[in-house]
Amino acid sequence: MPETFMVVEVQPTLYGDTIHIPGFKRIQEVECDERSNTVRLVIRYDNNSVEVHKLRIGMGGDEFNGYWELGVKRLRDGHEILYYEHKVYRNGTWMAVDPPAA
Repeated sequence: MPETFMVVEVQPTLYGDTIHIPGFKRIQEVECDERSNTVRLVIRYDNNSVEVHKLRIGMGGDEFNGYWELGVKRLRDGHEILYYEHKVYRNGTWMAVDPPAA
């Protein structure tokens, strides 16, 4: 399987910043830039996949309870818990991908 990686920058908010990634496999690394309030994600993906994934990266709040956790990261306004919602497009609809049970 020809897996490769990309680097994506997002600015997480309470409502989330959405990115679409074909062949998404996993988030390998998370780096934060406190000055610009951005998060850099190193993402592994499958080059040959035609499956489209949608990730919504957000911080704190009830909006993201129960979603995938990226951990506590230092941003401009202090330490924030970062989350992401993961959906995949199948059979004409977006389907949620549930995080592993804790």
